[in-house]
Amino acid sequence: MRFILESPLAKKIILFFIVLSSNSFFLFRYIPESTRDMLELVSLFLILLFVVANLLFSSSTTTKKHFSREVHLFLLAVFFSMFVADYYHNQNIGITLLAQRFMYFYFFYFLLHTFKLHARDIEKIMVTMGVLYVVFFVIQYAIHPAILFEARIDVDRGTLRIFLPALGFMFFTYYKFLQEYLTTQKLMYGALVFVFFLVGGVLQGTRQTMATMTLLTLGFIFFNKQVKSRLLNITLAVFAGFAIFILFHDMFLEILAATQQETTTSQPNVRVRAVRFFLSDFMPADIAYILGNGQDSMNSTYGQRIHIYRFARGFFQSDIGIIGDYTKFGILFVIAQLSVMIRLIFGKLPSQTSFMRYLFISIALVMFSGRNLFGTSDGIVFVTMILYLVDFYKNQQSNTPHHSPGFSLKPESS
Repeated sequence: MRFILESPLAKKIILFFIVLSSNSFFLFRYIPESTRDMLELVSLFLILLFVVANLLFSSSTTTKKHFSREVHLFLLAVFFSMFVADYYHNQNIGITLLAQRFMYFYFFYFLLHTFKLHARDIEKIMVTMGVLYVVFFVIQYAIHPAILFEARIDVDRGTLRIFLPALGFMFFTYYKFLQEYLTTQKLMYGALVFVFFLVGGVLQGTRQTMATMTLLTLGFIFFNKQVKSRLLNITLAVFAGFAIFILFHDMFLEILAATQQETTTSQPNVRVRAVRFFLSDFMPADIAYILGNGQDSMNSTYGQRIHIYRFARGFFQSDIGIIGDYTKFGILFVIAQLSVMIRLIFGKLPSQTSFMRYLFISIALVMFSGRNLFGTSDGIVFVTMILYLVDFYKNQQSNTPHHSPGFSLKPESS
């Protein structure tokens, strides 16, 4: 273990393995689900092993964790919600401990501070994941109806909607490449931005994502202080958008038709009905409004009841964003998430991470109507890596020591 903690390469390999595990290896169909679950448990074991070892035996200089309060709140929310699941839903704590294992990836934040890798190394892992997302998306799009990834795939709105894990990494990489293009004007980055926008904003066929990426891209260009010619870049973006519209004209018309159909129906949107249900009839007692109801499992009657809500009524907690996670983990979860987002959107960020502000604005715009990144394993690992990057550059600015040769497993001699 001492060798691992003193080897930058070993640390990078471990981190990349954990990131892949949290993303279920992109749901690659030739890796059995049982194997993916086992590797996820292995990655969680590694996180806890190194974090605990660091607490017990480290003699290296600690670094300031600017978001430790929020991470602790997330973990406390998970802890308290277990007792509601046990008392009110008859799901024993042992089952809940296993069902909520994805939330333990918040310990990844402390592992990143234990390993103390340079921010560039973390960014390379994140960009690699973003590039893999786009490559795998394009491959699956091209070979359909053959299935290479066991992700949800819908033939809808004139396109294939492929819901692979690692979406956060894709958006991070998009804004990273956009920043590089605007500051260097290199054609390679411009081409990559176009490809990422095509995959994330157009081929996915999601109206909210398309609108959000378009508006924030224009805002990113207009307000970026490093851009030499805002007018030229906005003009190029408009022309690129027009070209995309021409190429995918039929798909845009189908999206528009779907929107009109939903707005003319007399029945409330299924997400609205789900919100009403989970915030009223679903709650067993007043305490659940504070502590949540806990993560459900199909190994209990609680989880089976949630399953009925999903497939008989169409009520998915994952479809109502932060509200769905609030019904699971309570008010502490909401406070922690809002604190992180407010600090990243409105707070002062190091120049190296300023582009991430737009990333979290996009998350804020859809956090009530889709999958919440703060409540999924792949999203949690992505968010904690962002928090580490902000910590790293803030500590660098304040000349806080951020590197050490590693820590020894031997107790310090007196």
